[in-house]
Amino acid sequence: MARPPFQPGLTISSDWAGRRLDLALVDFEPGLSRSRWQALIRAGHVTLQGEPVLRPGHLLEGGEILSWEIPEVPPTQDSQGQVVRDLPIVHLDDAICVINKPAGLLSHRNHAAQALAVPELLARAIGHLPEGAEPMRPGIVHRLDRGTSGLMVLARTPEAMEFLLAAFAERQVQKTYAALVMGTPRFDSEYIDAPIERDPRKPERRRIARPGEGKPASTLIEVVERFGDVACLCHAHPKTGRTHQLRVHLASRDLPIMGDSLYRPRHVREDALPDACRRLARPALHAASLSFTHPTTGEPVAFHAELPEDMRLALEALRNAFA
Repeated sequence: MARPPFQPGLTISSDWAGRRLDLALVDFEPGLSRSRWQALIRAGHVTLQGEPVLRPGHLLEGGEILSWEIPEVPPTQDSQGQVVRDLPIVHLDDAICVINKPAGLLSHRNHAAQALAVPELLARAIGHLPEGAEPMRPGIVHRLDRGTSGLMVLARTPEAMEFLLAAFAERQVQKTYAALVMGTPRFDSEYIDAPIERDPRKPERRRIARPGEGKPASTLIEVVERFGDVACLCHAHPKTGRTHQLRVHLASRDLPIMGDSLYRPRHVREDALPDACRRLARPALHAASLSFTHPTTGEPVAFHAELPEDMRLALEALRNAFA
């Protein structure tokens, strides 16, 4: 089914007749959660035919005029509720900037998210970033989920942007993520090759697709440290860059990431975890290292970022509990 041009004031395609309003909005813009859309709908910020529609489950008929407004929200906060005003810059030169993104910060804005994101905060510190083909994503060549912390590289020139976009598309960038997961695998390492698709029942989620369907996705998982049969610290090396890839792949092996309410199976119990693990306010996933060819010098470069405080405290608590 072709996606209609969901822009304020435009007509909904007849192909979307019978679609729930909140799910249609989520499918158009996954950067805004279904719960956020539901809140906006109930608050009267979404209209059909010029009239507010207050029920998220309202079924579209096709042919309606859809409009919405997104009220201003406070500046972006990290996963601990602290306002993010400055970005930790790991490396800066004329072509690129590498940052250590706090958890809770959007990688980039969209029409539905008015909070500050990485490009706006970075532009305050280092000046203009190239827009490329997407004006709302200046400098962006890859992204991290809002709840994921760690390394991001941004381009400072159009030439660097073109080079890095191609490097990511051609899988020439090496990435390592640290993840605190519940459970413990039988293996010390495993290569997961499982395609991923959007979950039609819950559009904010992704799921493993059947063979021959979905988008190809592969990840190498390595166990770094075990804590009985309760938890482990893993390193994940994604070979592709699908939305929620690591979260979906780990959960598919009964290794849900701590703090990840979206992909936590119902049968998982957290009773045996230390308090610091149960208090995690976001998925315990951190982009710890990033290496690629520099777009100007042609030389290999590599960057590293230590675990943020919430994951460091959770790891220390596990070590103390299972010493």
